[in-house]
Amino acid sequence: MKLLTEPQDIRGFIDVGRVRVKVSSYTLGVFRIVVSPISDENINLIVVSDEPIEPGREVHLLIKPDKIKIFNKEEKLIYPELKNIVTA
Repeated sequence: MKLLTEPQDIRGFIDVGRVRVKVSSYTLGVFRIVVSPISDENINLIVVSDEPIEPGREVHLLIKPDKIKIFNKEEKLIYPELKNIVTA
């Protein structure tokens, strides 16, 4: 996953939309950034980054569909088993 301030076409990545940065912290040599979709602040995603991003800032979230796994609250893998849940 990548976080970008401006939309960009990066080969192999899909821009899944804008997110708001909630928390940015530095742990074990990387920045852990917690983001939420603009439309639902109750959803939290953790993104690892090489640089910090200021909390409250809106950025674009890019993913590599073949490298991401999504789990539900019961820790059951729901993606990539369920295809087409991410739309570009």
